Amino acid sequence: MGKVLDFLWSQWNTLTAGGSTKLTPDQYHAIQDGIHIQDVNIDALKASKLVGDVTNTRSSSGCLPGTMQFKTVNGVNNATSYINFGEGVWRVSDIIANYTGGSGTLYFRAYYYDQSTALQWFYGSTTSSSSFSYNADTEFDEIATHRYGGDMYLGLKPSGTFDADSMTIYVVCYRVR
Repeated sequence: MGKVLDFLWSQWNTLTAGGSTKLTPDQYHAIQDGIHIQDVNIDALKASKLVGDVTNTRSSSGCLPGTMQFKTVNGVNNATSYINFGEGVWRVSDIIANYTGGSGTLYFRAYYYDQSTALQWFYGSTTSSSSFSYNADTEFDEIATHRYGGDMYLGLKPSGTFDADSMTIYVVCYRVR
């Protein structure tokens, strides 16, 4: 075997495909991401793909199995709440705001945030008295194409007339790496 393949097996040989010693996506990517794409590493690249497939720690077409989550924040009028996705790379599939006492036009802003700068804003609005879903808004596609996690947060800011402390914003997300 080659040096890279020997290294991979030495890192993975104490881990399993399930149970308490299951290989995690973070462990998988920390090891796999260092493989150089060269002809001498073809066996290591094939082994890495096989291990990722068997342990459900990689995805080539969508979310990693079992990673769908609902993140929640309380919506406060004209205040921004931040979603910290933590480690890994995440995508957002929906953002839903539920509230009571909505009247007039309520505005919902979301933006991509790197902990110091709001990088890109997206706007939505509704006259519904009880809920708003970003996925129905044409600009949601732009929110959904961004990758979140690590230093990249999602900022959410509602404004309008709704009962104080009555808004909960749900972010439906899944991990892709």
